[in-house]
Amino acid sequence: MLESLRPRAPTAADGKYAPPFLEPLAEATAMGRETIAVVEAITKSLGLDNFMYGMTAALKPSHEANAYVFTTMPATWIRRYDDQAYIEIDPRIERTWSSSVPLVWDRDTFRDTSERCREFLADARSHSIGSGHVFISLCNCLKDSA
Repeated sequence: MLESLRPRAPTAADGKYAPPFLEPLAEATAMGRETIAVVEAITKSLGLDNFMYGMTAALKPSHEANAYVFTTMPATWIRRYDDQAYIEIDPRIERTWSSSVPLVWDRDTFRDTSERCREFLADARSHSIGSGHVFISLCNCLKDSA
């Protein structure tokens, strides 16, 4: 299940380096201002239409795992993605889950996939999602037993 996230003011990470193009976002969060318009402006400045950041504590995301998302994509697409359990067959997730290399994809990247995957990609295209950049950052946090 996807749940919406709302960025809040910086905490322990204050003072860490951020690239200059993210400065408006850091400023907006520090001032407690709405961030959607700032994220949309940054996204457009990178030549992209939408932005999505998702996270989960699951070892591998599935329909039943709790996932959290902050996005500028239409809510109709987010609901559809969740309702159809697309996280289980999304080839972008599968391709990047165990890789630290970003994936630049378009409609031809996954042409040799399963029928269900092709249906997912067609559905995404019908919601104006047909190319992009994907990367997954994993953090393995283990309790120190010493």
